[in-house]
Amino acid sequence: MTVRMQKLQKQSTGSMQSRQTDPEWCKCIQLRSNERCCHSKAGVVLGVSGADLSEIHDTVEKLEGLGNKNLVIDVTGADVKETFKNAVQIRKAAIKDGDRTFGYPSIVNLHKIAKR
Repeated sequence: MTVRMQKLQKQSTGSMQSRQTDPEWCKCIQLRSNERCCHSKAGVVLGVSGADLSEIHDTVEKLEGLGNKNLVIDVTGADVKETFKNAVQIRKAAIKDGDRTFGYPSIVNLHKIAKR
């Protein structure tokens, strides 16, 4: 993972519109898609997180459009209840509603929840 992508992950408070037009965000996505072959061989996975589920959905769609298929969705919310709700909604959308955008594996950051 590049330093730019790490910085952008830490700055997850911005809206999706500002991210999509931010030149640094676009450079990171392009860099990730250009290095796709190298990352696939190395087994590197790109984690996707956002302020809410719609932001995560938009980000995954954009990454898929650039050819990134090796993704993991971070469903961690503000507390255990929100995290569980996010995980259920994403699985329900993927399985019952057939939304392949949410068909990627999900992960929960337990350390973030345990701090609260």
